[in-house]
Amino acid sequence: MEEKSFNPPLELARRLIEFETTEARLDEREAIIEYCRGLMNPRARVAVKRFKKNPLLLASLKGTGPRICFYAHLDVVGGAKKEFRPKVKNGRLYGRGSGDMKGPAAVMIELFNEMAAWEQVPNVDLLLTTDEENGGMNGAGALLAKKYRCDVVVIPDNGMGLKEIVLAQKGVLELRLWRKGKLAHGSRPKDGVNAIELLWKDYEKIRKIFKADRKKGWATTFNLGQMHGGFYNNQVPSEAEMYLDIRYTEERQRKRILKHISSITNNVDVLLDFPPFTQDSDNVFVQQFKKSLELHVGGKPEFYRESGASDARFFSEHGIPAIVTGVHKKNIHAENEWVSVHELEVFYKVLKDFVGSLLQPGFGV
Repeated sequence: MEEKSFNPPLELARRLIEFETTEARLDEREAIIEYCRGLMNPRARVAVKRFKKNPLLLASLKGTGPRICFYAHLDVVGGAKKEFRPKVKNGRLYGRGSGDMKGPAAVMIELFNEMAAWEQVPNVDLLLTTDEENGGMNGAGALLAKKYRCDVVVIPDNGMGLKEIVLAQKGVLELRLWRKGKLAHGSRPKDGVNAIELLWKDYEKIRKIFKADRKKGWATTFNLGQMHGGFYNNQVPSEAEMYLDIRYTEERQRKRILKHISSITNNVDVLLDFPPFTQDSDNVFVQQFKKSLELHVGGKPEFYRESGASDARFFSEHGIPAIVTGVHKKNIHAENEWVSVHELEVFYKVLKDFVGSLLQPGFGV
């Protein structure tokens, strides 16, 4: 039997999950941004911006203290219709995007509206984007390129839960490689040039460059995600292409990787090119957030490095401290994605305490 809850962030999270905000559904991404615009406290200044048609919402409270940005993305990867029908069971909120990251987004929206009525209104922005799953260039990346700035950003996008703060995420290179051959009948392969075989030889050479231990989470990784070629089984293929996903740990590795690949083939398109994200654990905002976690979560939060990437990299590129936190969740981008209802409630308290602590006399930026 489905459990009932009257917790406002939970009810809002359920509503957000119902929007099918995939890359293909621009109409749904527009609809969720308009829905969120309608939720905003009248005291907030609200703007909706579009970068290459991708909408985002930026709401601001003009108050005291450092400029804090609450960031969340509302887009999700595709899924079956049932994934967009949220349910609560055994302390978990199920649904596509429940953890990544409509549940945390609901918490931020509710707290943002609450803070507008505080006696001492904080200096807070709420940024909701719809392009993160597609790389973020036409969301947070574009907004920051247009000179948006803040003193600190909170991004609830880690994969471990509230007891962990991410200090590093890998850089990303997504590449397309291709080869041209010569068509011929499949019964006479010597009359043609097999483009797939040519491309596979390139791949074998490139693979030798990478010696990452798959058992280690923090090493440069190399993945062949797609390979296409040929038109018919009885024909020597004249065209072939493959797509590589490379995750690297240090910025200096990027040039070395591209140099190695270009020495093997010039038939390369760079589709995505993102630097690693790094954050100093001694940063004053990170330490203050750690204190808020200790107060409401219990125990000492741990700092760690994460293989995946997030929009934190865009803020890091501009020297903006990024607190990459998260709530306990599972099955991201898969069937039966869920997020812990309890951790959503705790995240609300942690975030509220963190903002309040930055308003105290003596806090310096």
